[in-house]
Amino acid sequence: MSILVTGGFGQLGQSVIKKIKENDLPVLAFSKYQLDITNYNNLALCFENNKPEVVIHCAAYTDMDKAETDREKCFKLNVSVTQDIAKLCKQYDSKLIYISTSYVFDGSKDQPYEVTDQPKPVNYYARTKFEGELAIRNTVEKYFIVRTSWLFGQNGNNFVNSVIQKSKSNTSYYEIDDIFGSPTFTDDLADLIISMIQTQRYGTYHATNEGSCSQYDFAKEIVETIGATNYPKKVSLQNFKTIAKRPKNTVLSNASLDIGGFKRLSDYHDALRRFVKTYQSEVII
Repeated sequence: MSILVTGGFGQLGQSVIKKIKENDLPVLAFSKYQLDITNYNNLALCFENNKPEVVIHCAAYTDMDKAETDREKCFKLNVSVTQDIAKLCKQYDSKLIYISTSYVFDGSKDQPYEVTDQPKPVNYYARTKFEGELAIRNTVEKYFIVRTSWLFGQNGNNFVNSVIQKSKSNTSYYEIDDIFGSPTFTDDLADLIISMIQTQRYGTYHATNEGSCSQYDFAKEIVETIGATNYPKKVSLQNFKTIAKRPKNTVLSNASLDIGGFKRLSDYHDALRRFVKTYQSEVII
């Protein structure tokens, strides 16, 4: 089984590649200098030369605020490239895993979102991620669309690393206490992805670590877990100005994993502890 990973040098991509190697599976990953995925001819040549049996599409434009003004680039990477990859997967009969986001929902529901709930994106980034989903559904049959949220891992910028750095300073900082979601450890999500690609249980799935919290409560737990003392202060979303609109509730139900016969991820408290243990073994806090 040959596996092509896009965005292999990103936060989730690096965890996916690590897990692929741990499972002794062959992996193809290229830097943006080796393979410009925004160029269809380059992509087509890559498929022709390597004929991947599985494509794990982690690459994405993820800066939510910047996407509001950098719309052309965001659309190109999240929609056009996804459409191109779906066409090539259909041509070469490759399985496709697409990483989507809980932000495709508008946040108005007071319960966790199911895969059957209708997406209603409230910002441009989320809209392009949903359009990417539609491009896949309309193009290829062998697909897994995996919606996730609040990713954190050893690599790249994320909420956990940001809070750790702020908690080590002497400066006051604020976290929003009325936005709710489910933190997700990239290593755990990568394990799930590896199990998925070895099946034919195609479809749309929600996949996060179990449990949910506000950003403020999660930040507080991060500080406690690393043994720091500089806790965040509360702020309401209405008093926290951002360029892109944020949905208040993006908690996902993982019931689709049960239906698909996949093991749920552990609860996010356990995931955070495992992440911090690794973090502290690499960085002096």
